[in-house]
Amino acid sequence: MMDMVLLMVAAMAPAPAPSLAVAAKPLGNPAFWVQPADYPADALRQMMEGTTTFRVTVDGAGAVAKCEIVESSGSPSLDAQTCTLVARRARFSPAKDVSGSPVEGTYQNRIRWRIPAGPPGPPAPPNALTLPAGPKGNWIALHRPLIKADDPQHVALVQGGTVAYTLDIDSTGKVTACSVTSPTTAIAVADTTCRHLTSVTMTPARDIDDQPTPSRYKGELAWREAGPTVNAMPPAINRFEPGQAQIGFTLGADGMIANCKVSVTGANPFGAASDGPCNNRRRTEPFRDAQGQPVARDVTVTIAVDVKDAVGPASPGSSGE
Repeated sequence: MMDMVLLMVAAMAPAPAPSLAVAAKPLGNPAFWVQPADYPADALRQMMEGTTTFRVTVDGAGAVAKCEIVESSGSPSLDAQTCTLVARRARFSPAKDVSGSPVEGTYQNRIRWRIPAGPPGPPAPPNALTLPAGPKGNWIALHRPLIKADDPQHVALVQGGTVAYTLDIDSTGKVTACSVTSPTTAIAVADTTCRHLTSVTMTPARDIDDQPTPSRYKGELAWREAGPTVNAMPPAINRFEPGQAQIGFTLGADGMIANCKVSVTGANPFGAASDGPCNNRRRTEPFRDAQGQPVARDVTVTIAVDVKDAVGPASPGSSGE
C-alpha cells in the first residue's frame, strides 16, 4: 500500500520548467562579414591562401568582446584580417542562461581565403574570394523597382517609404520565401513587394567548400515612380555657375573613408558636395608607405568653377560689324 501512495505522489509532482538557455547566434548572414575586397594586399602579392578558424566571445549585449584564432590559415595577415573584420561587422543575439537572461557566450566559424586561377601576375582584389559567400543579386532590380502611375497600388507604394524584407534563397538562386519585416508596412505594399522580390533570380550563396547552398538575405527596398518616356531633349541644366567645393576626409589603412567634411562657397560645382567621396561606402585602395604597408592619410579635394567673359570669335547667332 505504501508503494502505491509514493508512486501516486510522484506522478502528481509538477514537471521541471524547460531550460531557456541558448547559445549566441549571429544576426544576419555571416557570409557578409568578409568580402572579396577585404583580401589583404600583402597576402594577394604573396599569393597566400588558407582557411582561418576563429572563435569570438560575445557579451550580453550581442557585441564581439574578443576574437581569437583557433586554427591558423598559415598567413598572419589573413588571420589578423579575419578577426579585425569579424569584430567590426559581426553582431549577435546574445547567449542566455537557463532563466532566459543574456549572458556572455562564444561562437566559432571559419573563413576560407582563396585566389582563383587567373592570368600570370599579382591578382587584383576583385579576383579574390572569401568563403562562405552570401547570395548576390542585381542591386537595381532588387532595391529600386519602378511603379507606374496607373498601377492600383501607386499611391500606397510611393508613400510606403523604405520596406525591409527577408528572403529565403535555395541553392539554385530561386527565392522560395519572402517576408516584410517593416512593422508599419501596409499589407498591400508588403504583398506587392514580395511579388516583385520573388520574381528576381539571385546568385546563390557559396559554402566554405565553394558549393551552392541555401541562404537567407535581408535588405531594404524603396519604390520609385517610372517617369514618362519622351523623345524631346531634356531642358538644359546650368552646371557652370561660379562656386567652389572643398572636401576633406581621412582614407584609412583599411581603405574606408572617414571624418568627411564638405564646405561650399557659391554654387555646388557638378554636385561635388552631394555626389563626392563623403557618400562613398565602398572600400578604396589605401595609400602605402615605403615598405608597401597600408597607412591612413588625410586627403583634401577642391573643385572650383570660375566663369569669365569669353575672348574669341562671336558666338553662333550673333552678328558683328
